[in-house]
Amino acid sequence: MTPNLAIVDREFKRIGLLMNHDPALPSFTALVTGTPFGGSWWSHPQAQEIYRLLQHFHRDAGALSAKLVNGKVTFINKRLWPSLLNAVRSRAAWQRGNLSAEAQALHRAVQRHGSIRADRLRTPPASARGAVIRELEKRLLVHSTDVHTVTGTHQKLLRAWPRWCTDVDYSFERYPPARGREELDEAARVLAESVAVVAKLPWSK
Repeated sequence: MTPNLAIVDREFKRIGLLMNHDPALPSFTALVTGTPFGGSWWSHPQAQEIYRLLQHFHRDAGALSAKLVNGKVTFINKRLWPSLLNAVRSRAAWQRGNLSAEAQALHRAVQRHGSIRADRLRTPPASARGAVIRELEKRLLVHSTDVHTVTGTHQKLLRAWPRWCTDVDYSFERYPPARGREELDEAARVLAESVAVVAKLPWSK
């Protein structure tokens, strides 16, 4: 393990959550470069190194991510996987309330098929597809990741959570969704304890 990844691994284990990139909250990009920064990390002088290390991290400790904290990509440490997977089972108001008809239809399709790639959808139209997918991502109704296609493009792969568990061969103890949310609330508190930024979760008021 490289020194930079060792630092990432240590903090990830300590907190349980880690932002992919954020100008204030502890993040992968800040730990690799040594300091938080704003804007796109692709414009950073160490962008290629960030990308290289991020691929290693994705394959190992950072295998599960979701738009969990402040609607941004957040890595979830494996010890908190049961917390997340139980929390997303609630289908409470924070997940279902005011969900657009298009998002509801897409969610039903993902549940029915198990997984769907965005570029293979017939509806919604391409112009509206991104916004509809973001609705599902921010309410944790699906697992979403980018895949590299044979044509050289990146597309969203949407998976129902049971399908994701099957794909990664993962099973977990089921317990009340409220307990999962509480465990993630505590991890978010630790994530933000050293900075003057609120770490808001999808169910936060």
